Amino acid sequence: MRPANGGDFWRTHVWKRRRQLSHDTAPWVALGLAVAFTAAAPSLPVAAMPVTDLADAGLLYAALSFAAAIAGVGIAFGVPGAERIQRWSTLRSKGSDFAAFSDLAFVFTWAAMVQVAVVIVSFLAIVFGRDATVIPAGVSIEDAPMHYLSLLFSVWLWWYALFELTAVIRTVMQVTNAIVTEESS
Repeated sequence: MRPANGGDFWRTHVWKRRRQLSHDTAPWVALGLAVAFTAAAPSLPVAAMPVTDLADAGLLYAALSFAAAIAGVGIAFGVPGAERIQRWSTLRSKGSDFAAFSDLAFVFTWAAMVQVAVVIVSFLAIVFGRDATVIPAGVSIEDAPMHYLSLLFSVWLWWYALFELTAVIRTVMQVTNAIVTEESS
């Protein structure tokens, strides 16, 4: 069942913010780090690590990060107070088609959705990775391009999720600063 006044999350909030999301540096920096890691992986100790161990770490990380994002939603909705939320709901963030409060909520919900993606990828790694190692000994990218592509995507997603977690932390501080500034004036 869809919310009465908010529509579909993907169509209403993500798709309409696609330009903003594509201009964000986080996914591109994450991609650069993922390429570097994937290229170096065969010579790193992580290459011999079982896929399931890495996936377990991904699940733990995603659970903690998801909790932080949901806590951010609680802070955004609970701490400011009804009057401030009403005011922020009418303000427009610079360069956004959305109200400032909607942008605030989106930061937390998008970060939570990225963490859900980490959970899904980690679960798939457990299901399909079984006893495999991250990089099987002697297997090059030419021998197993899909394996390396899967690793690249997984590492990209992990880095992107980490950057989204830092966005949650920074946003909580920005909300705090905004409230302190409004209260002291």
